[in-house]
This record gives sequence, C-alpha cells and structure tokens, in this order.
Amino acid sequence: MVFYGKGEMLSCYFDYPSQVITTPWKSYGPTLKNIIIEEGVTNIGSHAFYYHYPDRGYQNIKNVRIN
Repeated sequence: MVFYGKGEMLSCYFDYPSQVITTPWKSYGPTLKNIIIEEGVTNIGSHAFYYHYPDRGYQNIKNVRIN
C-alpha cells in the first residue's frame, strides 16, 4: 500500500466500546505486507495501523519504506 500526498495524514478514530475504527484501508489489514510512505507525507496519523483484533490486524506487514 502506498501513501502519498502533501502534508499530514489525518488521524483515525478508534472507539473502544464499539470497536469501530475509521481507517479506509482496514479491510486490507490481514493481507497488507508492504507499506510505502512517499515524499510529501509529513506525519502518519494516530491509529493509522491500529486494529484491536490481532487476527484481523496488520500482523503480516513485512516492509515499511519511507521515501
């Protein structure tokens, strides 16, 4: 998955009681293996790669590259 643009990535919202998280890419969590942060992104938002349930989270990430 590639993140690009200019400026800060928005922070994502996690609501603990309901287990709702607002990251648009959360459905890719279990299959996501590579993350690339392109030049121009100045901040990774809070809870960007958080998932409460380990079996549906980001445990398969192998590489993170910041350009």
